[in-house]
Amino acid sequence: MGLDIIAIDGGAEKKEMTAKLGASHYVDFMTSKNLVSDVKAATSDGLGPHAVILVAVNEKPFQQAAEVCLMPLSQRSTHMNSG
Repeated sequence: MGLDIIAIDGGAEKKEMTAKLGASHYVDFMTSKNLVSDVKAATSDGLGPHAVILVAVNEKPFQQAAEVCLMPLSQRSTHMNSG
């Protein structure tokens, strides 16, 4: 389908498991100094993912998902047209 999957979890075992399941990138939330920046950096345009699927049980990942994924369309348009 042309999806570029970024998995976010903790630990080397999870990195290996998500790679086997098809993830192209992995961000370890336990070692990341800035999860939002690391996830954005894993995208080809640096703007962040187009969608997020969450299976978390606490609130913080939901807040971070909004920071990672949501950017005003005017900023996306400006960035896409500049290069």
